[in-house]
Amino acid sequence: MSIQTANLPQWISTLSLATASLLQICNALFAPELIAAYPDAKVVLNVRRDVDAWYRSFESTMGVFDENPVNLDWVSSWFCRDLFWIRQCMNCTKIPLFFRGSFAKNGKEVYRDHVELVRNTGLSPDRFLEWSAEDGWEPLCEFPGKPIPQEPFPSGNTPDVYNKRLAAIMMGYYATASEYTVSGWR
Repeated sequence: MSIQTANLPQWISTLSLATASLLQICNALFAPELIAAYPDAKVVLNVRRDVDAWYRSFESTMGVFDENPVNLDWVSSWFCRDLFWIRQCMNCTKIPLFFRGSFAKNGKEVYRDHVELVRNTGLSPDRFLEWSAEDGWEPLCEFPGKPIPQEPFPSGNTPDVYNKRLAAIMMGYYATASEYTVSGWR
């Protein structure tokens, strides 16, 4: 996967209108191009030391997008354009594109390949930090020369917390879909 570096700033500008998760996967898809386009930028490669733990975490949060199930989300997406495009983006584009067709089949391999790809870009130590959330604030703040916060490093994006936040968001989409179906039947 490659994009022309000359067009990258406009691409990034356009992409910034999308969701944070879109940016994360797109950043991963185009890591070498982004690194080349921004030669003065510092790069933080966020890694999980336990690939199996990462896989289970991703599977329990984003794994549903690998399956594209016919369920309430699928039916509701007929009546809620935001939900429709989220499903299209995740089920038909992001997950299959990044995970070479299937997260379930290729997730761990893609993860390992991505980590190696970024490690092997030839970045100097002053531009590259391989970091894990378990490392906490200190290396993450020292790398760009920022002060270390006094509060404990956050640990709030567990699969349970993520799924509760997602459920609350989905309720809004379901409400939109049901309003449309009810008003459409009048």
